[in-house]
Amino acid sequence: MSNQDYSQVFKCPECGTVGSIYLLKVDGEDIIIKQRCPTHGNRSFKIPLRNLDKYLPFINDSIFRCYECGKKADLDRLLFTGPFAKLKVICPTHQDRLPDQKIWSLVYMLARDMITTEEDEITLEKENSIEAPSETINDDEEIISTESTENQETIDNSLSDMKFCPNCGTKITGEEIYCSGCGTKLM
Repeated sequence: MSNQDYSQVFKCPECGTVGSIYLLKVDGEDIIIKQRCPTHGNRSFKIPLRNLDKYLPFINDSIFRCYECGKKADLDRLLFTGPFAKLKVICPTHQDRLPDQKIWSLVYMLARDMITTEEDEITLEKENSIEAPSETINDDEEIISTESTENQETIDNSLSDMKFCPNCGTKITGEEIYCSGCGTKLM
């Protein structure tokens, strides 16, 4: 499977259209992707996590697409909840009537950083500064107010230094034997 053409994996097997990824999560050594073709509907498939660098551009392309028509869409809102990034994209045709997308945070950040220039990063920080970091979401997705101690730029810079559990995405220091979020053995 290492020689697989990932450009074809992310296209609808019936019509070849690239659809919108509406769910992407890590499950052990695989990534589970749920994607929607505007013509043929939803489908689900798995790809090996170890080959992430080979298909990251295709994930990026599929995340920023309209759920209804498959056209390129722009990021409207972004909120990190647990191991996921919840995205809301806005399509020129369907506006903001699209469902939220739930993307594994670490994969989303890698995909976003892959094509982000410094100007894009500044724009993205401005767009996200409305929701971050004055609110935190607990496991029940209830919003809890907290004091903001760092600005968005400091948070973005510190993300590159953080480590995450490979199973659930919980932040770890790298010294733990077991993940505090899911109990997976880390060492």
